[in-house]
Amino acid sequence: MYRFINEKGEHLHTLDGKPLIGTSTVVGVMAKPLTWWAAGLAVKELGWIRKADPRKATRSECEENDKERMRAAIDRLDAYKMMYAGDYIKLLDKAYRAHADSLTKSADKGTDMHADLGAC
Repeated sequence: MYRFINEKGEHLHTLDGKPLIGTSTVVGVMAKPLTWWAAGLAVKELGWIRKADPRKATRSECEENDKERMRAAIDRLDAYKMMYAGDYIKLLDKAYRAHADSLTKSADKGTDMHADLGAC
């Protein structure tokens, strides 16, 4: 039996006494990591290199990563100085779309994989 419980400003949907998980709950849980992922793809287009995690990398790996990040930033700044405004706008647009382009590529790979598995 379906029930809707609304107590203390929070609501719960249940079926046979078991809670139902709604779309907004799932999206709320997924949104946080997806926001970081999308932001990372955008700034990667602008030359960003992920910072090494000191919990997973050695001290020397972290120091080398810092140097690599600084070199990349300097190189990118030099390239931006030579860029026309229209080209810079195109780069920003590409960064803005980076997460959508990645999702499209992943969806295409998934479709291809399902097609391959169906042929077995």
